[in-house]
Amino acid sequence: MTSDLPWGRAELLLSTVAASAIAEVHGIVVDHATFLGPSGIIVRLRAQARDLAQSAIGRDQVRSCAFEMAADDLAWGRAPLSTWRTFALDSVLDPEGEPIALAAPQTDAAIQAEGRQLARDIERQALSSRDAFDAIRGLAAELGAAAQLQALLWRDPRIKAPARLRAIMRASIEPLQRRIGGLTLDSRPPSEAARQTARPISAWRKLFGGHPA
Repeated sequence: MTSDLPWGRAELLLSTVAASAIAEVHGIVVDHATFLGPSGIIVRLRAQARDLAQSAIGRDQVRSCAFEMAADDLAWGRAPLSTWRTFALDSVLDPEGEPIALAAPQTDAAIQAEGRQLARDIERQALSSRDAFDAIRGLAAELGAAAQLQALLWRDPRIKAPARLRAIMRASIEPLQRRIGGLTLDSRPPSEAARQTARPISAWRKLFGGHPA
């Protein structure tokens, strides 16, 4: 049965990440409110937004946008993220502006190396985020979602990442996809041919053909 919804997996993935960011921001605002006033909370939120904006992980870029918008809302006396539409399903279907052009060279060896390192960092995060058994079992799916986020966001005009950081995001996609392919191969049951270790009949004849019965 096919869905009649006007969005696909990519849009739902972005919306899920955005919803997670909203929940995170609300939790942090509540925690800060126990010992900080509005101005202190705004400072903390902006600092967190700046830190996350330096990450080449797509999920962190969405979180950065959420923290920054929440700070703006509080500064204007609004509830944090009460009107935040960025990365919601409707804003994905009607994106704000055109994808930006990538300024950093894609053949830069340093960028490619940083992309490979970023892919390894994303995998380490995935493995440390849950119980070891569950993390290993769900690793391919987790890396698949991360690769898709990198592909969706590296030139999205809604994030604040500079050109070089976007280039690193893009350079991480292929290493993530290769790793997913390796995990998929490792998880396949061994084929019947691989399980058979007996020598071919011709080899047995060569070994024993000259011996008396």
